[in-house]
Amino acid sequence: MQNKCVASNKFVEAELCKTRIEQFKKKEKQKLLEELRNHHERQREQLDIEKKEELDKFNSEWDDKYFRLRDEYEQKEAGMQENQKKELEDKQLEIEAEINNLVPKPSSEAINLNCILENLKKLKE
Repeated sequence: MQNKCVASNKFVEAELCKTRIEQFKKKEKQKLLEELRNHHERQREQLDIEKKEELDKFNSEWDDKYFRLRDEYEQKEAGMQENQKKELEDKQLEIEAEINNLVPKPSSEAINLNCILENLKKLKE
């Protein structure tokens, strides 16, 4: 259209057409840039969503593993404490039985006093 106006010596109209074409090109460029920005923003949001989902999944798996391990070791600890308690009680009973079965040896002084008593008994008889 601009070329037709120039050919028919309508320079003002040609200039107006040129200005409108430049405006349309500028608007089209802005529209493309805005679409690109929107696309980038959607990609960034999608990536954030995927990252959050993966992190939630990861955390959930490790939470499960942690709680299973914690429960397992709490059970092992309780079993170990029970075994240690039983072992300690058995050892105490064993030691008490040994002590009760022991006949104390008389001291040398007691042996001497017994000998003197026996000799005195013999003398008296």
